[in-house]
Amino acid sequence: MEHLAVSLNPRQGLMAGDRLATLLTRTPGHRHILATFQAVLEAMPWRLYEVRRAVLPAAGDPGKTGRAARWLRIHAAGTRAQMTAALTATAASKKLPVTAEDGIPRAWARRRGEYLPAADWFYVAAPEGAEDKEGPGFAAAWPIALAGPAQGELFAEPVA
Repeated sequence: MEHLAVSLNPRQGLMAGDRLATLLTRTPGHRHILATFQAVLEAMPWRLYEVRRAVLPAAGDPGKTGRAARWLRIHAAGTRAQMTAALTATAASKKLPVTAEDGIPRAWARRRGEYLPAADWFYVAAPEGAEDKEGPGFAAAWPIALAGPAQGELFAEPVA
């Protein structure tokens, strides 16, 4: 559950301030649990997701994060290896950089900047479990978020 949540939102975790996977990796004696987890991930059906997230400032305080709206689409389904290959192909065809700071590869079209409004837009291969979705207010929030600063350069042409 945490792996899917973190795949779709790199700022996510199930434990306040830390992720279970990180905690198990740092704590001795959990190698067998982590190996079993990897085997389970390998056996699961996977998807290639496109994720867009619009983060707007709080109504009363533009320096604080307010509403966030997410848009999610499934582009392909298959094995972990197939979806990893699909992610690599998508990144190459769109000329997107791939990062994996947290061990989960993502092809970034746009990374949110330091200030609000902000937009994240990326592709990720992850286990099945999420469905196509457009959160309330996303259509209105997305163009506002795109007008905010990006981290580094904008990698893809913004599309509403």
